[in-house]
Amino acid sequence: MTLGNSLFVFTFYRYTHIEAECPFMTYEDLLSRLEDLVCDVVDRVLKSPAASLLYQVNPVRLMFHWQLLVL
Repeated sequence: MTLGNSLFVFTFYRYTHIEAECPFMTYEDLLSRLEDLVCDVVDRVLKSPAASLLYQVNPVRLMFHWQLLVL
């Protein structure tokens, strides 16, 4: 028995763990969801107050890699 697409969110020690179950997805669907996830996380971090820390650590590489990802 399956519940179909499900999302579980729970606390694991001090961290929040998010787990998705998508039993009927194809490999292409998986790649698309992973790409969306990575792009969303990078967008959120670069728009957050923490972005300045990333640019201080490695400004040129960060922007170069992100531009390649977006293209």
